[in-house]
Amino acid sequence: GMLGILKAGAAYLPIDPKYPSTRLDFILDDAAPQLVLTDADTVGVLPDSDVPHLFIDDVDLTGTADHAVPDGPSPDHIAYVMYTSGSTGT
Repeated sequence: GMLGILKAGAAYLPIDPKYPSTRLDFILDDAAPQLVLTDADTVGVLPDSDVPHLFIDDVDLTGTADHAVPDGPSPDHIAYVMYTSGSTGT
């Protein structure tokens, strides 16, 4: 999943399903992701949102893509977004 994210020129935002729901709400609201890559075991702990979910278990890695593949990342693309709690908790 992470390789596909990076090859598409997108950014990876790790979220820990063990975080409190208020923390997950804050991260997803603040980062405004376009897609959440998850699995069936984890989706139940994620906050409700309008962000589409893609289940990693449903991704078919055996076929060929019928759609255009982006040119890939450039030095201007963000690769990783990390939220730390710091002393303020945000």
